Amino acid sequence: MAIVEKELIYDLSIGVSTLGEMHESLYVPYYDNSDDSTDIKTAQGFSYHNGPEWVWLYGFYVKAKCNFNKNLKKNQLTALLQNHARYLYSNDWGSLPELTNRNGDPNWFSCQSQAWSISSLLLAVNAIH
Repeated sequence: MAIVEKELIYDLSIGVSTLGEMHESLYVPYYDNSDDSTDIKTAQGFSYHNGPEWVWLYGFYVKAKCNFNKNLKKNQLTALLQNHARYLYSNDWGSLPELTNRNGDPNWFSCQSQAWSISSLLLAVNAIH
């Protein structure tokens, strides 16, 4: 859990990065599907799984955090989800996206309202109560 928190989740994240920037040479913190360059790290959306933050993974992170810390208090759980609440209220879709760029920055090439992003968080919260 400490490695995930240190290397794959940032202060404003609502997802979990798919690669850690410290140890991965292919790490790219954003996904740009319109990139027609020849850069092997980003061209044709290659970075899709190489650094952007996937929101559905965060639900499993929350669930694991709760499983390993049975004394997690409600305010600590709320703190884990505060970025999600902020995103929901500021998003035109009133939803959570498929993925974000580093540190929760919006990614306009991702689906802006993704069912598995929301459902993984609901499953995690439901498992706690």
